[in-house]
Amino acid sequence: MPFGGTYRGKDAFLDLIPLVRRAAKVEGLTFVATTIGGDYAV
Repeated sequence: MPFGGTYRGKDAFLDLIPLVRRAAKVEGLTFVATTIGGDYAV
């Protein structure tokens, strides 16, 4: 990913969402759910 640093845990994932949104120029985003397992969050 083009975002520097390490993002760990649920809170870090939530902090990353606005960065991705701005980079992708997303105008609308509906949060449905978070699935976390091992080293991944979706």
